[in-house]
Amino acid sequence: WKDPSGNWIFDFGGNIAGVPQITVDQPKGTHLKMRMGELLREDGSIEYNTTGVFATGVVQTDEYICAGNGREVWNPRFTYHGYLELSGMAAEPELDWIKTIVVHTDVNKRGEFECSDEQINKLHELAVRTMLNNTHGLPTDCPHRERCGWLGDAHTVAPFENYNFDLNNFWMKYMEDIRSIRFFRMKGGLRKRRAISN
Repeated sequence: WKDPSGNWIFDFGGNIAGVPQITVDQPKGTHLKMRMGELLREDGSIEYNTTGVFATGVVQTDEYICAGNGREVWNPRFTYHGYLELSGMAAEPELDWIKTIVVHTDVNKRGEFECSDEQINKLHELAVRTMLNNTHGLPTDCPHRERCGWLGDAHTVAPFENYNFDLNNFWMKYMEDIRSIRFFRMKGGLRKRRAISN
């Protein structure tokens, strides 16, 4: 749908951690801008404040300039997002212009849960999706803003994650990350790095 500012909003059907993939055929030099968010306002536009704008002053934005050589397929690398706002195209977008690729660490399912109460089943499904949205080489605290591997968050979610997925290698890698940072600090790495940057 189109928001009051004339931008096109794409809803991927759930709160996810993913990357947009665009497939377009636009004139050379068409500057496509994709801005991402987590929530919608009442008027159908995207609310950006929950994605860290209050702290950084910057809206998560991906940009692509078309070559104009026919059909072009592109997706950003080294990032992930939620809702998507698209602007800058020379024609009204088709639904097949954009799809989203859900991204998370490749983990194998270990457990299942189902009961007679559909509401509880839905809560479990949402909890599993939230866990995967926050599994990107380390257990993050939120998939849309900080993306930090706080130790308290990992400690809290570890039992739930282990019931649902085989994470032995994941946790071993994460513990090695922690050990290597501690070793780096013990060797004065932070002092040396600050001295170099000054």
